[in-house]
Amino acid sequence: MPVSTQQQQQQDIENWLADLIGEILEMSPQEVDRTARFDRYGLDSVAAVSVSVALGEHLGRELDATVIYDYPTIRKLSQHLAETSKAAEAAAEAQR
Repeated sequence: MPVSTQQQQQQDIENWLADLIGEILEMSPQEVDRTARFDRYGLDSVAAVSVSVALGEHLGRELDATVIYDYPTIRKLSQHLAETSKAAEAAAEAQR
């Protein structure tokens, strides 16, 4: 069964976030639990905002600084971002 574009995008975002969290916490990305809450890793509000900003830059879109609190795990956040990206693409296509 082929992987959908949305599933691939979600996986790419998950991998990128695991790399970033691993780098911040000085652990390998494989050690980062993608279903654990961000606060489990001790990310304070400054670190959370930094992650949101870096992720927005990586994706080429502006993200609300509180997105990490709204979607508190790597899996939930990446799923949300992949879904909203697909919706944004569809809306842009419809306006053409």
